[in-house]
Amino acid sequence: ANKQVERTIREMWEWLKLHVGVVPCELDTVVGSISGKVVYTMIFPKSGLALGFLRDQKTSQTTTRIFDMLWELAGPGLFRRLFAAILTDNGPEFSDPDMIEKYRPDPEHNPPRLETRGVRVFYCDPYCSSQKPHVERNHEEIRRVLVKGSSFDALTQEDVNLMLSHVNSAPRASLDGKTPYDAFVSFHGERGREFLEKLGIRRVNAESVVLDPILLGEKFKKEANRAILHRHGVL
Repeated sequence: ANKQVERTIREMWEWLKLHVGVVPCELDTVVGSISGKVVYTMIFPKSGLALGFLRDQKTSQTTTRIFDMLWELAGPGLFRRLFAAILTDNGPEFSDPDMIEKYRPDPEHNPPRLETRGVRVFYCDPYCSSQKPHVERNHEEIRRVLVKGSSFDALTQEDVNLMLSHVNSAPRASLDGKTPYDAFVSFHGERGREFLEKLGIRRVNAESVVLDPILLGEKFKKEANRAILHRHGVL
């Protein structure tokens, strides 16, 4: 059975009419070099805050593990506020919505038993990434550091956290000059701040924000320059 039936963007619009105030979290992936590591990305459009998780490959099992971790770190209350509705594309890594919406309360003794987390997953129309504009726009910020064509294989999750700490600490005109980090904490309070801390996302002073590959060191800057030259046919 196609698990994506009843999860179209039109169904999401109908669902949102009944759940006023919910703004869907948008998911995507940013790829490095072919068959190399990838970064799973998500954004909360109300605050503009982005999260990212470095993984070896794009699989639905990887997505399940990320959401199991977020459920544990956030706790049910905050998790449901953050992920009440989730909008993503039809990529293979997002092909098992059940395992985002549900979890195994007792994987050791009763692995088949599933319980609902109380969130809903929806899908954009095929080839319509414009239907999740916030995560796409945020990739432009991420690509200022993780240049297109550069390999992510030498990166660590700490590198990704550092980059996102800077991306989330850059003031945005769309937030009246506030930063995504500050907007997120003003929406979600101390629990929100603790959640970001557990994920390794820190607040960076605006004047110290660096959105350039040099943020991740000389070696990565060289790799980025190589990728740019390669893309323009110079190498």
